[in-house]
Amino acid sequence: MSSQGPKEELLGLLPFSGQTRGKDIANAVQKCLEDNGIDINKIVSIATDGTKSMAGIHRGETSILQKKTNHEIVTFHCIIHQEALCAQTFRAEIVEVMNLVIKIINSILAKALYHRHFKDFVEEIDSQFSYLLLHNKVRWLSRCNVLQRFVLCLSEIKTFLNEKSINHPELDGEEWLQKCNLVN
Repeated sequence: MSSQGPKEELLGLLPFSGQTRGKDIANAVQKCLEDNGIDINKIVSIATDGTKSMAGIHRGETSILQKKTNHEIVTFHCIIHQEALCAQTFRAEIVEVMNLVIKIINSILAKALYHRHFKDFVEEIDSQFSYLLLHNKVRWLSRCNVLQRFVLCLSEIKTFLNEKSINHPELDGEEWLQKCNLVN
């Protein structure tokens, strides 16, 4: 370990062909460690996607590697997968807010003319931001960033939509705004 504390580096990318059983993954990890001169006892934690081949109690990669070390290995579910799992269980109100936000942003960004007009408009009024963030379905964090930017630009967005005769009465509704701020 360096004087600056632990450091994360990519040790290797291990291609798999055929089956990806726990023992196959564990053997590939062990071989990669050996090829790079790293003692298997240096493993302190493993992040998994929660599949049986990774996290299975008897034949999962983590339990196999655990048996090969002389200490407890901390295992946890990968944060990216946690985001996806969390996003799947949100209440209808959150989904409703996000769907409207994404619909409005897409309506502005999907048409090049509207996109240019919006950009010119926010620059003209000297807004804090000169663009909206596009939503990425893969990452929940992108949704948070999109929503945060949307809320910060809400007055500009409402003015722009009114000028274009695009009506979204929800944006003026107290209940929707409360939900939006709660989600944000």
